[in-house]
Amino acid sequence: MGYDDIIWGVVLTLLSFGMGYILFLMFNKVPAKWFCDYDEEPGEELLSQRVFFKRGGIVFSILLAITFILCRYQYDTKWVYNICFCLAISVLFIISVADFKYCIIPDQFTAALAVIFAVISIYDIISKNNILHTVWYQPLIGGICGGAIMLLINLLSRLIYKKDGIGFGDVKLFAAVGIVAGIKGIFICTFLSLITATICFIVIMLFNSIKKDSYLAFGPYIAISTILYIIFKCNIEQILQWYLKIISA
Repeated sequence: MGYDDIIWGVVLTLLSFGMGYILFLMFNKVPAKWFCDYDEEPGEELLSQRVFFKRGGIVFSILLAITFILCRYQYDTKWVYNICFCLAISVLFIISVADFKYCIIPDQFTAALAVIFAVISIYDIISKNNILHTVWYQPLIGGICGGAIMLLINLLSRLIYKKDGIGFGDVKLFAAVGIVAGIKGIFICTFLSLITATICFIVIMLFNSIKKDSYLAFGPYIAISTILYIIFKCNIEQILQWYLKIISA
C-alpha cells in the first residue's frame, strides 16, 4: 500500500462520515408521506425523528467508507465512475434503511438511483470505455429484465404461497439496478440477492422466532447485491468466466 493509497483512504473515510451525516439529516427531513403507501397517512413515528446519527450513523458511515475505498480500487482514477457509484452506493444504503425500518422503498430514492445509473451508463457508452456496457441498448434491456425478474418472483410466490412475496417497490428498484447491470449483470445481481437473503433468513431463524405472517424486507438484499456487484464487478465476472470454462470443458 503506497502513500497515495493511505491519503485516499483518509479522504474517502472523512467524506463517508460527511455523507453519512447528510443522509441521516435528509432521512429525517424528507416528507413523511414518502414512507407511506399511496393510500396511507403518516403515523406518529414518521412525524418524529426517524433516525439518530449517534446510534447508527457511526456504523453506517464506516460501511460507507469501506465501500467507497473498495470502489476507488475497482475503478482507480476513472473519477466519473467513482463519483457516480459512490453516490449510488449512498442511495442504496439509505434505501436499505427505509425498507428495513418502514418496509417501504420511497419512489423518490429509486428515481434518484435510476438517474445516477442512467448518467453513468450513458457516459460509459459515449466515452466508449465499455466498462459497463458494450452496446447502447443494454441498459434498456437490463432495466426491463430487472423489473420482469421481480414480477416473476412475485408471480411464483402467489402461485405457491397465495400471497405477494415481492413489493412493487422492489420491482422498481431492481429495474433501476438493471440500467447499470445490463443483461448479464442483472442475473448476477438476482443470484447475489437470493443468496444474501437466504443466508440472512437462516441466521434470523436460528436466533429469532419468525411469525408465519411476518414480512421480511427484500430491498436491503437487493441493495447489498448491487453494491457487491459494483465494487467487485471485475472479480465476479472473472470467477464467472472461470466457472463457465470448467463446465464447458
